[in-house]
Amino acid sequence: MHVSKAFEKIIKLNKRIAEVNFKINYLKKIGQPYAELEELLEELKREREEQAKILKEFNISFFLPFEKELKDFNEKLEKYTIEQINLAMKKKQGSAWELLKGRATIIKNNIFHARTIGKLAELLLMVNESTRKKLIEFIREGKVKEDLEIEEEIGLKLARYLHRLGIDARYKNGLLTNEKFPFKEIGVRIGEIVIYVPEEKVEEIANVEQKLKEVSIKIQLRNAERQIKRFNESEETEFEKLQKQYLELLRKREEYIKKYSE
Repeated sequence: MHVSKAFEKIIKLNKRIAEVNFKINYLKKIGQPYAELEELLEELKREREEQAKILKEFNISFFLPFEKELKDFNEKLEKYTIEQINLAMKKKQGSAWELLKGRATIIKNNIFHARTIGKLAELLLMVNESTRKKLIEFIREGKVKEDLEIEEEIGLKLARYLHRLGIDARYKNGLLTNEKFPFKEIGVRIGEIVIYVPEEKVEEIANVEQKLKEVSIKIQLRNAERQIKRFNESEETEFEKLQKQYLELLRKREEYIKKYSE
């Protein structure tokens, strides 16, 4: 679990570092102070270094899905001036805008799937170093470039995790291949985590999450009211119904997490 958590934290820290860097550059541009943000930036970088040490202890490199394509986007964007980038973001069109969109999609997906990337990294510790290096290369390129002989229990999980990350993979006859995964799973954010569910379950789970938000707001409003007035019997009954409804929705959420958290 150490490697899995370290991967998750590095992915989130990278996002935070990029955000702080953006704010610093903006403040520099408009001539405003940014010393506190620089201190925060150094703190975030130190935290990232601590997580990187954990990966080093387990002899595994940090990687991201479609990392090669992401690098390609960055290299192409470096050829544009800041003014051209700002104009592309304003107009939302043109070659620079398409590059920005492509890069943003990969970054957004990697943040969304951070938990799965971490679990994938943990799984890679269970294969030999040669196979691990090949798999990391495949992940970075977003493609299983050759069949790999892998133990069944590991291979089945690998194929599922890669599929979730948008990489075609299937395990059969003792081999991890680049064939399409046999069924579709959709990532759904539920509370603070992402779970992967059959396509036909997405709407059902989304409805439960929406109702949870709605009922939670109603309970907060009722609690605020109770601070300034005494509820009559009818109002107390309604409040109790809301609380029961909320607990029932939480129970359903926990059932989904338990069933689809693998």
